[in-house]
Amino acid sequence: MKTSTAVNAGLIAGLAAFLPSSATAYDFLGGAWPTGDVRLELSLHLTPPHAVPAAGFIDGTQTWNDPFVAAVNDWNAVLKRIQLVANSPSTAPAAPNNRQSNIYFTDDIDGEAFGERVLAVTRFSTRGVSVRSIVESDILVNRGQLWNSYRGTLRRDASDLKRVALHELGHLLGLTHPDEAAVPQEVDAVMNSTTSNTDSLQADDIAGIRELYEAPLVAPRITRDLVSQTVPVGGKISLNIDVNGQPAPAETQLQKYVWLFQPPGGEAEILTPVQRPDLTLGAAQLDDAGTYAVVVENVDDLDISSEVKVTVTPIAQTPATRLANLSTRGLAGTGDRALIVGFVLAGDTPHRVLVRAVGATLRQPPFNLGNALANPSLIVYDADKNEVARNDNWQTPVGNAPASAAALSETFGRVGAFALGEGSADAAVLVSLPPGSYTAVIDGNGEQGVAIVELYDADLSGTTRLVNLATRGFVGTGGDILIAGLNVNGPGARTYLIRVIGDTLQDFGLTGTLDDPVVTLFDGTGAYLRENDDWDSPEFLQPSLRTTMAAVGAFEPTDRQESVMRLTLPPGSYTFQVKDWGGGDGIGLVEVYELPLSTP
Repeated sequence: MKTSTAVNAGLIAGLAAFLPSSATAYDFLGGAWPTGDVRLELSLHLTPPHAVPAAGFIDGTQTWNDPFVAAVNDWNAVLKRIQLVANSPSTAPAAPNNRQSNIYFTDDIDGEAFGERVLAVTRFSTRGVSVRSIVESDILVNRGQLWNSYRGTLRRDASDLKRVALHELGHLLGLTHPDEAAVPQEVDAVMNSTTSNTDSLQADDIAGIRELYEAPLVAPRITRDLVSQTVPVGGKISLNIDVNGQPAPAETQLQKYVWLFQPPGGEAEILTPVQRPDLTLGAAQLDDAGTYAVVVENVDDLDISSEVKVTVTPIAQTPATRLANLSTRGLAGTGDRALIVGFVLAGDTPHRVLVRAVGATLRQPPFNLGNALANPSLIVYDADKNEVARNDNWQTPVGNAPASAAALSETFGRVGAFALGEGSADAAVLVSLPPGSYTAVIDGNGEQGVAIVELYDADLSGTTRLVNLATRGFVGTGGDILIAGLNVNGPGARTYLIRVIGDTLQDFGLTGTLDDPVVTLFDGTGAYLRENDDWDSPEFLQPSLRTTMAAVGAFEPTDRQESVMRLTLPPGSYTFQVKDWGGGDGIGLVEVYELPLSTP
């Protein structure tokens, strides 16, 4: 997965010294050859597995190198900004990392045996900060096979060298197996992971190569540089560049951006989650202050911006500001897929809270969500798992939460909650609770669907207050990601710890957890503010985040891919969108902690 990579000395020192890496392989390697001719040293004739039949191969070719030469010509017919040049026959010595691309027969792969049924292997050497620019690629052909060269149906008595040549040259050019991609593709392609009766380049093979090699590349040059700036906490940091006379284009397979950051007095590092040409940090924080630079890179070249300083000035905080509510939209079902909201009341007197589970109303205008949960139920428990309130249909109060429908409707309007449908099967409780920890469980009554779970402070004037809000739910994909809304109410700013926890929940006995959560923050107008992926990037923040988590009693994540933010937020409404970085799904936990003003 992603890593936070330190830069050895200075903000941009060492970036031009590209280190080679190796890999074996319509899916992409992640890079490509730079523009120009690619010379291939064909020396299969030097160590052949057996003699060429007297009449030549079945397809009429006469030497061991000929099938590869024919395959080179096939690929060259669809290549634009590079051409493969076959040096055949070649006597160049074959060795890894010799800056030559050798194609030869061998009995092993650098001392390791070929795997069962492995016909050939392509070995890469690349360079680059974020774009893998191929500098060498060797094709090692299994000498232990019985080989021929032919067309049509696969034969049992011989492996087809031409077919293997087409496949391995596709790897050499940067393609991998479409049938083994992250989202496997069912296509007819010579690049599929196993040989088949397909003996020529197919539309999918050609489409992949055209994406990598059809458009000409221009060496990236920064023509409008980064500018230093000073913003207050809560303001907006906006760092962007022009490349070759226009706003920097979005990332592609061939051109990417690397953002670097150095805190005052700290070490520089690469901000790995940032994969775009601009860096926008809304709700600016004191921790964002430091020196920034960006590298723009394609497979041909790179350019590096100036190092610029960002200064963030503090703003006053006030103890009068408080958490007013947390609302979360997600998939709700039964068992581990139930939506669960947790909250902590701190103070010395009982306090009224409003808890709602909304599904049925979401099926009606203006929401019109056809997959909304038809009949959610709601139970509130205290820290000892004693039931303190229950409701199924909001206009039918029961048990310890006997607020009438009229009292509930009045409270909805007062706290800013939207009205529930007349006679709807949504659930709501208005209950006075003593200080302590509580959990509200929203169950789907045997069904699954989209629901909104909401918790409101129903008495913002009281001395007891909400200091911790959390929602646990199933994080889906597409329209089923988890969306949490938060309202900060008061005369000034306040600092909060915001976390999204996935695989660490396995430490508490849960399975099917979110592998790599990423949280994106928006303001009340829907404007993008910032994003957080792995809590170890930037790395310098980890010690102080650990201190903050310990101060509020939050467990420390045991997975570096969890999301953690410490944010000072001005009063207003905020929305968090939670999804999996790799497009997966699973159970996740969203937490918001109010920090005492003295918390580090």
